[in-house]
Amino acid sequence: YMNNVSLFIDPTGSIFETQRLSTSDFEKGVLRKDGKNIRLLLRQHKQLPQAKEGQDVMSCSLLIDDNVRYHKPQPNNGILCKVFAAEQKDELERMNAYNDTELLRVAFIILRCCFVRDVRSILVQYQPSNYRQHFTAK
Repeated sequence: YMNNVSLFIDPTGSIFETQRLSTSDFEKGVLRKDGKNIRLLLRQHKQLPQAKEGQDVMSCSLLIDDNVRYHKPQPNNGILCKVFAAEQKDELERMNAYNDTELLRVAFIILRCCFVRDVRSILVQYQPSNYRQHFTAK
């Protein structure tokens, strides 16, 4: 799904960083405990993605995932998306980047983020009302 979103919004590869995190990038059990930490990408690269000197790099970072617990390290930077699922093989074959409404919803949010200094001001508008309760201490 991550690659579909990236390709749909940025077919030439000029908007998004080439380095991305996926579930397969983590050892078993790490995601359940710690979530997906965007800052891990920054450790691998000396350059900050589209951040100007003195700017908080998280102001231009997004995490798009269908599992709310993966948003734990930086919930302010999350887009919680619906699970991509098709019940039958023919249904899957009919689906593509142009008729997947969830992909269009995520694309719209990302496009809005391209026009602000801090993406978190946009993302909070699209987070479900119960999103924050997943990150409060229990």
